[in-house]
Amino acid sequence: MRAVESQNDRSNNNSAINNSFKSNSQNKSLIEVINYLNKATAAHYKPTTKKTKTLIHARLLEGFTIADFKKVIDKKTGQWLDDPKMNKYLRPETLFGPKFEGYLNEKGRIKNEKVGGDHTDDYAGFLDF
Repeated sequence: MRAVESQNDRSNNNSAINNSFKSNSQNKSLIEVINYLNKATAAHYKPTTKKTKTLIHARLLEGFTIADFKKVIDKKTGQWLDDPKMNKYLRPETLFGPKFEGYLNEKGRIKNEKVGGDHTDDYAGFLDF
């Protein structure tokens, strides 16, 4: 009987270690995402807020990555940061909520990107003889 108890104890310890690892990994991801958002928006969101933690963990459980969070932050700050009506929505509640995947897959121009038009400036230095 002692062998079974010992095996159960090891199993419980391994579960606790795995849960702790997952928790630490998720906490590091949470902090990285919030720090990135704060830097991009000059805000001071806390990674300890229950709602923020819930939203980010939910997206991580759905299989989204830290790169996905950063992409959404980059897209939406590019669109909303200088817009007085929209910049108030650059917050975890909006960005990481149910529309997250839509924001991630949104088509659109990236700031400072040249789309079509005349590209003569691209070759300005090459045409001088």
